[in-house]
Amino acid sequence: MLFNLSVFDSWTDEERVLYSAYKRARKDEASTLKELYDAKLRSYVGIRKIVKLVMFQKDGDIRLDKVICGFENEAVRLCDSFSKFEFDDKDQNKIPLVQEFIIMDCRSEILLNQIIDNGIEIGGVHYFVFSSSANQQKKQQVCLMQSDFFHKNQDKLMCGLSLDIINQYVDGSGNHGCNTGKYLAYTSLIFSKSVEPPAPINIDEVLVLPEFEMLVTEEVDYLDMDTQVITRRTMPVAVNHMDGAGMFLPGVLPCSAQIRGGFLKGCIFPFNFRKFIIKKQQEGKINDGMTVKDVWGNDVAIDYIRDNIKLVLNGSQLKMWKYYESWETYKAAFKRNQLSICINNTLHYPMTKNPVVGSAYQFYHTIPRENVTDEKIQRLCTRTIDIINDYKTNPNKVLEIMGINPEEEMELEPFYAAIRAYPDMIHDPYTKKRAKSKIDKIRRLAMGGKPFIEGFYNYICPDLYAACEHWFCGEENPTGLIPKNHVYNSFYNDREDSEVCCLRSPHLSDCEHGIRQLIKSEECKEWFHGMDTVISVHDLLLKTLQADVDGDETLITSDRAFLDLLDRNKLPLYYEMRKANPMKVTKDNIKKCLKCSFDNSQIGYISNALTKHLNGEDEPDLDFVRVLTAYNNFCIDNPKSQYMPVLNDRYQEMFEELKEEAPPYFFHYAKETKMKKCALYHEKSNVNRISKYIMVNTRDNKDNIWKPNAEDNVFNPQYFQIADYKIDRSAELYKELRSLLLQLKQINDKKFNDRLNSVYQNEIKKKVLGYQPYYYYCNCRILEIVVKNYKNVDRIGIRRKAAAYLLDMEYYQEENLNSNKAILWNCFGDILYDNLCNNLQMEKSGKRVGIKKLAYQSRCEKNRKIEEAVMQADKEADEKYRVAITEKEFEYICSLRCRKNCQRDRYLLFLLLVLYKRKLAYLASLKEQDSITQDNKKYFRLYRNIKFGRVTRATLDKWLGGVCIAKKGMLRFKEKGMIDIIECGTGGYDKIYPKFVNKIGTDDKVAFYVNNWAPMIDYYSYTKEAVIKRCEICNRPFVVIGNSKTCGDSCSRILKLRNKNGIAS
Repeated sequence: MLFNLSVFDSWTDEERVLYSAYKRARKDEASTLKELYDAKLRSYVGIRKIVKLVMFQKDGDIRLDKVICGFENEAVRLCDSFSKFEFDDKDQNKIPLVQEFIIMDCRSEILLNQIIDNGIEIGGVHYFVFSSSANQQKKQQVCLMQSDFFHKNQDKLMCGLSLDIINQYVDGSGNHGCNTGKYLAYTSLIFSKSVEPPAPINIDEVLVLPEFEMLVTEEVDYLDMDTQVITRRTMPVAVNHMDGAGMFLPGVLPCSAQIRGGFLKGCIFPFNFRKFIIKKQQEGKINDGMTVKDVWGNDVAIDYIRDNIKLVLNGSQLKMWKYYESWETYKAAFKRNQLSICINNTLHYPMTKNPVVGSAYQFYHTIPRENVTDEKIQRLCTRTIDIINDYKTNPNKVLEIMGINPEEEMELEPFYAAIRAYPDMIHDPYTKKRAKSKIDKIRRLAMGGKPFIEGFYNYICPDLYAACEHWFCGEENPTGLIPKNHVYNSFYNDREDSEVCCLRSPHLSDCEHGIRQLIKSEECKEWFHGMDTVISVHDLLLKTLQADVDGDETLITSDRAFLDLLDRNKLPLYYEMRKANPMKVTKDNIKKCLKCSFDNSQIGYISNALTKHLNGEDEPDLDFVRVLTAYNNFCIDNPKSQYMPVLNDRYQEMFEELKEEAPPYFFHYAKETKMKKCALYHEKSNVNRISKYIMVNTRDNKDNIWKPNAEDNVFNPQYFQIADYKIDRSAELYKELRSLLLQLKQINDKKFNDRLNSVYQNEIKKKVLGYQPYYYYCNCRILEIVVKNYKNVDRIGIRRKAAAYLLDMEYYQEENLNSNKAILWNCFGDILYDNLCNNLQMEKSGKRVGIKKLAYQSRCEKNRKIEEAVMQADKEADEKYRVAITEKEFEYICSLRCRKNCQRDRYLLFLLLVLYKRKLAYLASLKEQDSITQDNKKYFRLYRNIKFGRVTRATLDKWLGGVCIAKKGMLRFKEKGMIDIIECGTGGYDKIYPKFVNKIGTDDKVAFYVNNWAPMIDYYSYTKEAVIKRCEICNRPFVVIGNSKTCGDSCSRILKLRNKNGIAS
C-alpha cells in the first residue's frame, strides 16, 4: 500500500473556510470569493504541511480512504518498509505500507507550484516532487519522494545520473538538458511493476545498438495537421522498425517479455542472432574483423557479439543513453548500484487450439455501413449466440463458463477450483446463480458490441532477421524474411488460414484494420520463436495500427465472418508528430510541463466523441474522424512532446457538439450507461444492429438452468467444513456473526459499492488489498467479531474459525439456503477449498464424510459430532524429506555471524544441516545397518551437475530464492573450519562433511519439522521471515517472491501467459 493524498490536504484552516464559502456562494459572489481564495493560497509562505491525522486515525490505524494498492517494483525494493516487512501467511491482509513515496492529486496549480518550489512536509517528513508518469499526468498526479530516502538512494534511483549531469548535456542544436516531459516519465520507470527473473541477465552480456529506421515508400492518406487537409499521395515514410524492441538468444528467457531496469524500457524477443552471424560469416557477408557501431558510435567487433552477447537492445530502449559517456559508463553505474534487468510482463499464449476472444465495438463502427449487411451480421454473431445459448442449457459447460479448461491447469479462484474438484457443486443454488451471472455478463458484453471472434492477443514483433541484416551486414534496406503486406505467426503454421487481420486498441479511425496475408515459410519457422506476430519492414502496418514494438499487443484474427466485413481499399493515415527540444530540467520547467499536460488531459472526451459520431444517424465525416484520431494521438503524446494542435473552427464546433450528445444505444450494455441517458436505437449504427441481433437471438430463460436429473448426486456442503471442528450455534459469536452477515448482505447495493470504490481509490476491474472494496470491508467486520471471541483452545486460527462459522450459517440456516454466498467465498474461499481437498481425500480412502442435518431440521442449536476421521488441513509431505530441527540447532544457525552482504549464509548453513540430517535418516531406514561405515555417517553428497544427482549447488541457490551464493558461501564455511569439501573424481559429486554439527550438542526439544523438498518453506513457516502460500495451480506450498502466485516455471507459465484469451474471462 501507499498513500494517495491531495494538494488540498495541505490547506490551512483559513484556506479551507474560504474554499467552502466560495463553493457555497451565490453566482454573483463566487468570482469575488474565488479571487480571495486564490490570493490567500498565493500568500502562503514556507513549506506546506500535511498532518499525520490526514493519513492515520487517532488510534494509529491507517485511513483506508487515503491508500491505494501498488505493485512490487525497482523503487519499492529499496524501501525498508518493504524489504524488512514480515509477511504473515496466516493473515493475507497484512501487507506493507510504503511511505517513501506518495501519489498526490494536483487539482490546484497554485498549491502544486508551491510544492514544486519548496517540497512538502507530510507527517513531519519532507517530500519533494520526484516524477510524474505519462499516465499520472493524464490524471493530474505527481509522485512525491522522501528527500532523505532520495539522497540515500539517488545513485540507484537515477542509475548514476544526476540533474547536473543531465543539464550539462548539449544536443546538436545547442539545447541543454532533457525534454522535461520525458524526464518526468523516464524517472517514473522505477515505479513500473517488475519482478527479477529467476536467472539474472548479466549486464556484461548486453549490447545497445543504434535504432533501425528505414524509409518505406507507400501510398497513404497524408494529413497536414496545420491545415487539417487530407490528401492521398505516394511518399516515403520513416519507420523506426525496432522502436522499443530488442532481442535475446533463445533460452535466456522462456518467452518474449517487457523489461524494466536502469532506464530500460521495451520488449525483447527471442532470436538467435549468434546463429545468424555464423551463417552470414559462412556466406561471406560478414568478413573477419568487421565491426558495428554501438549507440554511442563506438566500434564493437561482430566476433565479440557472436561469442559474448546474449541480449541486444537499441537506443530507443535505453531512454537516457545520451547522458552517459559510453556503454562502459552505464554498465559501471548499473553494477555499482546492483541493478537488475527485470520483467514487467510476458507473452500471452492462446489457451486452446481454436482460441476465441471477445472483440471490441470500435472494430465494427469504423467499417463502412454498406458492408455490414444483415446476412454478414448473422454470420458474425452465430458463434456468440450458440455459445450463450449452449451455456444456458448445458451443465457440462459450467467450467467453461467460469473460464476453466477442465483438461488444463490454470489460475483459479477458490470457488472455481472447488467446482473443478467437486462437480456436484453445479446443483448448488448459489453456483447456478454465479453461473447465470457469468452468462448474463457474457451476453451483456456481446450486446455491447463485443461478439466472440476467432483469434488471440500477442506482441507485435519486428522482423528481427531484417534488423540483423541491417546491423551486422550493413544493409541499408534489408530484405528480411517477411514480404510486404504479410505477417508471420507460428500459431497458423499447421492451419489452412491464409489471411488475418491485425487489430489494436485504441482503434479510432476507419484506417486501422491491418489486413495481411500469412507467410508460413520454413525460414520463418526456423528463425522466429514463440507466438508473436512478426511484421514486415516493407509496409506501414505500424502506422495502420498506430503501434510500436515496445510491448504493444495486437488481436490477430483469421475469422472469415469478420474479414468479410472489411473494406480492403483503405490506406494508412499518416501525419507527422512533433518532438520537444531538450531544455534544462528546472523547477520552472517542471511547472510549465505539468501545466501543459494537465490542461490537455481530454483523451476520454475525444474517443467518446468519435464513438458518438461513428454511430450517429448521419453518414460519418471520415475526414473529421481522421483529424480527431490524430488529435487524440497528439493528446496522448502531449506529456512528452509538450505540443498540442488546435482544431479548426468547423472541427472544434463538431467536437464540442459531440461532447454534449448522448452516447449511442449500445452503451447501455458496453458501459452500463442508464438507458434513459443513451441515444435511441436506430439501425444506421453497425454496433446497434449487432447488439440487437444478439439480444433477440439469445434466450433468457431466467433461473431455469441445468435442472438436475434423478441420477445426479446430491450436493453436500459438508465437504467444505473442517472435518473435526465443532460449531457452537448457541455461542455469542454465532449470534453476532449471523446478525452481521444479514447486515452486510443488505448494504451490498450499487450506492454502497460506489462509495467504497471512491473511498478505496478503486479503479475499474482492479482489486484493492486482495479483495474488491466491498469484500475487504466485509472481511474486516467479520474478523473483528471473531478476534473478540477467539480462544486459544480453538487452535484452528482466526480465519479458519470465521470460515467454519460462516459456512454453517450460509448452507445450514434456512434463511440463507438460496441467498448469495459471495461474502463467504470471496473472503474465505481459500479455506473452503483446502477443506474440500482434504475431505475428498478422505472420501477416496473410504472414510466418507457424513451429511450434516440442516439447522432448521435440528431440535437444538448444536451440531452432532461428525463421525468421520480427522484430516489435517495441510498435507503431510513425503516422509523421506521429514527431519526435525531442534531448538539448539536453530539457535546455533541464528547465532552465525555473517559479514556484510552475506546474510544468507545462515540460510545456507540451515540447508546443509537439513541435507545431512536427511542422509542420516536415510541410513537409519536401511535394514543392513552393519554395512554402513562410520565415514558414511559423517558426510552427505552434493552433486556438481544435475545429470549426476538431484541436489546440486544450483539446487541450494534455487531454494534460497534464485541467488548465486552456494558455491562462495560453502567456501567461506570451509575457510572457517565449519565444513570439509572432498571432491570425488568419479560419480560427479563432492562429499560435504558438516563439522559444525559437533559443536551443537544433543537436544530433544524440537523447534520445527522440515517436511518439504525445499527446506526453506518450513524454515520461513517457522520464522515468518517470508510468505509461504500454496500454488494456485498445483496447490504445493512455496516461498512467495514478490507477487508470485505459483511454485515454479511450469505453473507460472499457465498463470502468466494464459489469462488473456479466455472467452469468459
